[in-house]
Amino acid sequence: RCHDHKFDPVPERDYYALAGIFHSTAIEDRELKTPDAIAAQKDRRGKIEVLGQEIARHEKTLETFVDPEGAIEWEAEAHDRGNVVVDREHYGEGIGIISDPGGQKNYAEYDIEIEKGGTYELALRYAAAASRPGRVLVDGTVAIREAISRVTGGWMPPNQRWHHEGLLNLKTGKRVLRVESEPLMSHLDKVRLLPVREPARAAAVRKKIEALVAARTRLEEEGKETFPKVMAVKDGSVADVRINLRGDPHDLGDPVPRGFLTSVGAPTRPGKLTTQSGRLELAEWMTSPQHPLTARVMVNRIWHWHFGEGLVPTPDNFGTTGTAPSNPALLDHLTHWFIQDGWSLKKLHRRIMLSSTYQLASTGGGSKGRRMEAEVFRDAVLSVSGSLNREAPGGAPPTVKAQDPSPADIARNRETYEDYPHRTVYLPVVRSHVYDFLSLLDFPNPTTPVGRRNSSTVATQALFMLNSPFLINKSAEIAAQLRSHDDPLQELHLRFFARPVTRDERREAAKFLKEAGDDEAWALLCHTLLISNEFLYLR
Repeated sequence: RCHDHKFDPVPERDYYALAGIFHSTAIEDRELKTPDAIAAQKDRRGKIEVLGQEIARHEKTLETFVDPEGAIEWEAEAHDRGNVVVDREHYGEGIGIISDPGGQKNYAEYDIEIEKGGTYELALRYAAAASRPGRVLVDGTVAIREAISRVTGGWMPPNQRWHHEGLLNLKTGKRVLRVESEPLMSHLDKVRLLPVREPARAAAVRKKIEALVAARTRLEEEGKETFPKVMAVKDGSVADVRINLRGDPHDLGDPVPRGFLTSVGAPTRPGKLTTQSGRLELAEWMTSPQHPLTARVMVNRIWHWHFGEGLVPTPDNFGTTGTAPSNPALLDHLTHWFIQDGWSLKKLHRRIMLSSTYQLASTGGGSKGRRMEAEVFRDAVLSVSGSLNREAPGGAPPTVKAQDPSPADIARNRETYEDYPHRTVYLPVVRSHVYDFLSLLDFPNPTTPVGRRNSSTVATQALFMLNSPFLINKSAEIAAQLRSHDDPLQELHLRFFARPVTRDERREAAKFLKEAGDDEAWALLCHTLLISNEFLYLR
């Protein structure tokens, strides 16, 4: 909390004033009701409604195949054997139901006498606020693999509904019907068997119903997460924070009104924060044109990203231990126009890139060359090989193993990274095991904010460049593409370096290709140029 700026004059009361704003803020997962998500939800509900109508229509058709006069019906609680409980007071008030006593393998068996063998439709009457699927057995053999699985909207008697579960082939005589459900059971009220007149046609209709029910269930499962969620904040329990005397949270001093830093030269806000957390006021204070830091820090970072070094060489530290600006007047000038242009990053980029300073070469008085960042290098390799998909990816990001990955998991993660055609910014980052292509090229620690990356030159980078399967494979792809060109060397240099091949380079390449003397010579040449300084360094 204080180590970055422990030498700056931040009063104790300022710290607790800021702490009060954040202590008055709560974190929540908030639904993101985008137009696309709203349209998808509406479309899903419409499809569910249509499927419900289709199911009802087919169930009516199914009723025409049964003989209601030959129905066998009984109360579910009249079971001959079972480990379920009978409830006539709460969920079964006035009707009587059976359900589970807790998590177990629940069952209820019924001894039934079938006077006339044939096909019967099994119907169950039950209530369920959530799906508790089970199965039905006849004489110990599974007859219906998924039963008693529908949702009726609640657990109480008014939520009881009849459901057609499936067709049973029952022989004449005594049969044992068994209903099972694990670990919990819906609230079962009645059981009914209805003789079927035309078994083949009834089976065909039943099959259609099952397909429609499965489709509706899939849509209902998709709709449980009605909208995508994002981590957000809201006002929590709004209160000021009391000073911890000598840092002891059990020895509290006076409360400090919520507020902002007073020692950075920014204007103070008149009055006290009363009814809200203060997040809005904090944002307005930070983005005030009179604030001396926010706009300058942003301008300095953008200058740093363009030139490799900021006007303030310590982009994370504008405090007393940071480095003073190399050109304070230029920093003030750019900051002034940044604010005047409505904090437009696009206009700031344009202003810098159209300057004579930016357009100077990296030699002869211009800025020094700098190596591409790891992500830029990967994107550049994909681009020159024709593999880069410049569109933003749709759907979920690629799946990688993040929690305690084994060596095999890390190898599979690497394959996922190398096969991914989109820009590197869309790749997932496993904080404990960063993709080695990135980490070897000074990818920053993903657990902390980093304003300025290190740039190292070590032996492992050279070994990686020479032996990386990703670079070797992309070099081979480029070599295969060059064969269709009249002048492959010219195309190679235009693609890699945006300039024509020189006479000396053409002579050296011809010598190399002649000495290599095999089909892989062009791939080796492409690989060599791909890891050359001219490709790796920006000038």
